[in-house]
Amino acid sequence: MSSYHLLLAGIAMEDGDQSAATRELERARSAWRNNKVDALIVSRLAAQRRFEEARDYIEQVDAARPLHPLRRLSMGIALKQLRRQVDLLEMQAVNTSPKADNINGSG
Repeated sequence: MSSYHLLLAGIAMEDGDQSAATRELERARSAWRNNKVDALIVSRLAAQRRFEEARDYIEQVDAARPLHPLRRLSMGIALKQLRRQVDLLEMQAVNTSPKADNINGSG
């Protein structure tokens, strides 16, 4: 079932329908907890410059990590990478924004 929602999310992304893409990714996650789905959701939020929502989502996933030690460790590593990705994307967005250009005297 999750693959179906991932496919629909991909189609929605291609069509530029961000809300449908996010909705289908959330449905995929409901059907199947997976680091890949979490990464896609965080990536979509960050691509829309919704960095705080991306961080909040990561924290929610972190709070619900599995109890199995290896799965917990694996998810912790994946979430750490997602946090870094969001931070990097936000820094890039700030550095490429028109406001940053004006502050630096180039705009």
